[in-house]
Amino acid sequence: MGSALHSRSELPDSAPRAFSLRRSIFSLSVIWLLVLTSFLFWRGTWFGRPLSEQQLDTYLHDSNPSHVQHALLQVGNRMAHNDPAVKVWYSELVHLSTAANEEIRATDAQVMGEDPARPEFRQALRPMLGDESLAVRQQAALSLARFGDSAGHDVIVALLRPWIVQAPRPGRVLGLAMPGTNISSRNGVVATLDSGGKVVEVHPPFAGKIGTLAVKPGETVAAGAELVTLDASGDDVWRALHALAIIGRPEDLPLVSPYTKVSVLTAERVRQQAILTDKAIRQRYLGSSEKR
Repeated sequence: MGSALHSRSELPDSAPRAFSLRRSIFSLSVIWLLVLTSFLFWRGTWFGRPLSEQQLDTYLHDSNPSHVQHALLQVGNRMAHNDPAVKVWYSELVHLSTAANEEIRATDAQVMGEDPARPEFRQALRPMLGDESLAVRQQAALSLARFGDSAGHDVIVALLRPWIVQAPRPGRVLGLAMPGTNISSRNGVVATLDSGGKVVEVHPPFAGKIGTLAVKPGETVAAGAELVTLDASGDDVWRALHALAIIGRPEDLPLVSPYTKVSVLTAERVRQQAILTDKAIRQRYLGSSEKR
């Protein structure tokens, strides 16, 4: 009997332990599922994940814009490494220049610049300079420069100037990104407005860094009013300078010159390219002068 009493006395202690164990197992399972879900999402959206030949072909013809971009970037990387096998998809690159999705068009324009020996790419890029998307126009202009084509010269030069972000509609300014803030994508928010009781997010036309503020929170602005200035990202500035080394003109030198100077705001890679660009433009100009 004493043994039975002793056994029953242990029951109240074992039940909480069993409950605690089940709760721990459940918590670990939830954490594992969250980690697995995050990994699968990352793996599905990471553009650096290598694709097989079959996957590349499937993704290029996919209805999912992210898949198409993923494939385009992989093709572009292989083009940059002179892989002749990717030429089988060149006709598809030309076709995608008129895709409905602007992210696809912008990526496609960038990729076609990797092989400036192809006249069909140049022919596809030219009309893209009139695209409604600034990002597409920029990528097309930068790629055309690799063909020695200066048709997008003004678009490229604009990357070296502060871009004015305007209010898309009238309203009261609720908030602004602070000067120096890096906006990593065109999905970033540079300002928010209260327009007729509706909160409107103002997105930048390209990734970059906030320069100056033209208004303050609480102010009422009209449609088209200047909100902030946006400086292009270091990578885009480098690409613009690289393009101008090929198609730049003497009147571009005042825009190139500031980037040749040592500054905490200018990456060394950008500064070195600016020096090369300045030299290339001067040599072309002096050469043409001497021929006269």
